[in-house]
Amino acid sequence: MPIHFECALDIVSRELNPGDDEKIIYLGGGSFAAVKLEAYLEKRLIVRRQVNWENVENRGEWRIELRTNIH
Repeated sequence: MPIHFECALDIVSRELNPGDDEKIIYLGGGSFAAVKLEAYLEKRLIVRRQVNWENVENRGEWRIELRTNIH
């Protein structure tokens, strides 16, 4: 089922519970991670914790429908 990106980010943020020195980012492929903020600001990634939001092998039919309606 589709969900707003901001809503998914909020849910993941509560699950990963980032510390003051961490930032939640989207890695791509349906994964989010808590990364070290200092390294992130230096354009480096140090992943501390990761959560897979989507199962990339079992993507919903709604994605195909949505993709065909984008012009």
